[in-house]
Amino acid sequence: MKKEILLFIGLFISVIAFSQTKQLTMEDAVFGRWYNLKPESLSGVEWRNNQNYTFIEKWSRIVQADAKTNEKDTLLKLEDLNKVLVANSLPKMRYFGDYKWHNNDAISFYDKAYHVVYNITRSKIEFYNTTDDRADNFRFCKENSSIAYTVDNNLYIADKSDAIYITKDTNKGIVNGNPYTHRQEFGIDKGVFWSSKGNFMAFYRKDETMVADYPLVDVNTRIASLKNTKYPMAGETSEQVTLGVYNVQEGETVFMKTKKDDHYLARISWDPSEKFVYIAELNRGQNHMKLNKYDVNTGEFIQTLFEEKHPKYVEPEHDMIFLKTKPNQFLWFSERDGYNHLYLHDVSGKLIKQVTKGNWVVTEFLGFDEKEKNIFIASTKESPIERHIYKVNIKTGKMLQLTKGKGTHSAKFNPSHTYFVDNFSSTTVPGEVNIIDANGKQISNIITSANPLKDYKMGEMNIGTLKAADGKTDLYYRMIKPVDFDPNKKYPVVVYVYGGPHSQLVSESWLGGTGYWQYYMAQKDYIMFTLDNQGTDYRGFEFENVIHRQCGQNEMLDQMKGVE
Repeated sequence: MKKEILLFIGLFISVIAFSQTKQLTMEDAVFGRWYNLKPESLSGVEWRNNQNYTFIEKWSRIVQADAKTNEKDTLLKLEDLNKVLVANSLPKMRYFGDYKWHNNDAISFYDKAYHVVYNITRSKIEFYNTTDDRADNFRFCKENSSIAYTVDNNLYIADKSDAIYITKDTNKGIVNGNPYTHRQEFGIDKGVFWSSKGNFMAFYRKDETMVADYPLVDVNTRIASLKNTKYPMAGETSEQVTLGVYNVQEGETVFMKTKKDDHYLARISWDPSEKFVYIAELNRGQNHMKLNKYDVNTGEFIQTLFEEKHPKYVEPEHDMIFLKTKPNQFLWFSERDGYNHLYLHDVSGKLIKQVTKGNWVVTEFLGFDEKEKNIFIASTKESPIERHIYKVNIKTGKMLQLTKGKGTHSAKFNPSHTYFVDNFSSTTVPGEVNIIDANGKQISNIITSANPLKDYKMGEMNIGTLKAADGKTDLYYRMIKPVDFDPNKKYPVVVYVYGGPHSQLVSESWLGGTGYWQYYMAQKDYIMFTLDNQGTDYRGFEFENVIHRQCGQNEMLDQMKGVE
């Protein structure tokens, strides 16, 4: 009997060992995380209403699921949509990409040369906006059914019937409506800003004629070619940016009367009344921010709501978040206490209260509940290398953690913020998708991904901490050891570094925050080591600002501690 048991155990171990013999290929190392070795997940999740959400399946179907029952139904197939597009003399779509619910019955799609709103219950196009084959930087306004876009350096608007010029600058050094303004620092990701009711459109206009060309080599062409770009070197003149406001009804543009000097228009926010626009203006030294209010009809400066200063730098990266129930109040992100938190102000600039507080950072604002008594955020409260979702009471500051399980969570809330789709992974969980309610109760499990690496022989990965060069600050590192690691053997080490602001390479997520290339190298008998030194993100202002005007100094000292 003992011999039979031992024989069974031996066979079982042999099966496990045999099943974990596959090696990563170079193709796996480069493309695997997006294709054959990607954990199962949901793509293109959008909420149709408070109970039903949709997602894209195999790039060719939009599927609806009930948040409570998990019942699924295919709403739209790509082939059916393409038949309707062709019947309306519009090009076919190759796959489902970006889409939004226009209302409960219609979906909004973008393609290169058009934007279309398709009614799924009637299998009919409600309307479409045609643009230009060269169009870029699309910004659709649901309130007036128009789409703004750029062609080269000029800005256009297309409504349901026609497209009109907003700007007609022939000098290519004058660029309108482009999100590549101030080199996309300060979180800038758009160049056009529609007002809440769609009666106005603000846009960046940058004059870079005074900025010197910097030569770049384009290696994508058959024979490498020269491609100049405008790049202001340190101490040289920077681009001059102004903000125009286009009146949709009158067809006229008024430019806000900001100062004509080297400074940054870092964030643009609309007042709910559409009478005013707010600009977070930052000096060239980036250590003095003013939140300024302007009259959209005259362009006149009205007042400075408040200022933020710091001897090193101030970094406004978020728009004002206005309350609908109290439109004279807004939330503002700030690092004024040393960590990125939310503050409640009124439109006079008066601070009402600090809403979130602690030695951790708010990484994302996710919305209000229906009565605007609570907000929902993502933060690093549990650990700098984790992300969890919280509900925070605005009045009391009381926090409720909604997500469970050590790791990294991201949330997509329904319109009333009663449910959210939670996408979760950790170093031991490839991926889970759950429906969770606003009190943290799990309603259903949608996906629990199998381990895509179960048949592969992988190097051991671990995450830990070590002391920085200052001898007191904890730094997180990730180490991947070679397959069949022998502690008595010497191995070459690859130190994979970024180490700059707004970066984090080590996280409590699948693969530890890296891709398959590092595991591939570990199979080639390299130890792969990564350290998030001081200066990287999500650890607070003091942790990040030690590299201010000292780039390459403290980072290298910390990296060398890791090497030691």
